[in-house]
Amino acid sequence: MNIPLPIILHALFMFIGFVVLLYAASISMKKKTNQWLKKHRITALSGVTSVITGLIIMILFKESKGYPHLASPHAIGGLVTSFMALITPTLGYLITKGKQKVKPLHKWSGRLTIILVAITIIFGFIRLLEIVTK
Repeated sequence: MNIPLPIILHALFMFIGFVVLLYAASISMKKKTNQWLKKHRITALSGVTSVITGLIIMILFKESKGYPHLASPHAIGGLVTSFMALITPTLGYLITKGKQKVKPLHKWSGRLTIILVAITIIFGFIRLLEIVTK
């Protein structure tokens, strides 16, 4: 079983992003210090950066090999998840600029993003098993 390095890096960045996003969510639930928002923002943006890095690695890998894009449930789920990972901090930014009406949207978007990352990881493992057992 020889898994190409870009696939390993893709999985690693996505998993790290998932864990960091979970931590960012936990920070926002506790709110025990005055610095919770700053910690939440930095942690969440780090998680999103990791997810986007994982996405870019896979796009570049597929381009270099001539593989089709969006050819599996994992790939489609990954695109939707990455989109949500960008929408959520955008909504958070709007809250800091006084748009308090988007706060419930931001919370639900964050929850949905974490759920989508988890589902996409599961589809990724399934896809990886399909690839290595061929």
